[in-house]
Amino acid sequence: MTEKKAYALLEELAFEDGVSPEEYLERQLEAAKAKKSERFSAYPKEVSDELMAAENLKAESRAKTKKEKEKAALRQEIAGFVKAFPGVNPEDIPKEVWDEVARGISLPHAYALFLTLSATAGGDGDFTGADATNAENDRRAAVISASSGEIPAFTREEVEKMTPDKVKGNYKKILSSMKKWKF
Repeated sequence: MTEKKAYALLEELAFEDGVSPEEYLERQLEAAKAKKSERFSAYPKEVSDELMAAENLKAESRAKTKKEKEKAALRQEIAGFVKAFPGVNPEDIPKEVWDEVARGISLPHAYALFLTLSATAGGDGDFTGADATNAENDRRAAVISASSGEIPAFTREEVEKMTPDKVKGNYKKILSSMKKWKF
């Protein structure tokens, strides 16, 4: 199963519970911890304490492994950036690029987008130029009558181009549209 498919299933489960995917996972984790704690409470206190200590060690080990993987991924991303853009100093990377990186876009992709927008927008490289274009396109788009009873459908390509805020604002419509997509 792909990550995309797994996340789609997670979103569906969360939607059914009326919560965000993050809240849904947090609830599942807390329920699993409570169930484990309840199971351990059936043992004598010394055994229960040892089991809980072992669980804590496993959690610490998982956290350490995750942190090491994140560091390795960061090193790999930086190496990819240096290879793609040799000679660019981190101090020369504009705040807009770092803002995009903070939103989950890789550094090489965010910087390449910045350079592209700089070249096409008269050199300012401002990411808001794309937002202004999207807003203008939205303004020109055909209006769908609310009385028709139909929720406007989005194509997969339209959703992929949306900003995270726009996805969040159109979450229900996107889920309904996804049912019509061919995978």
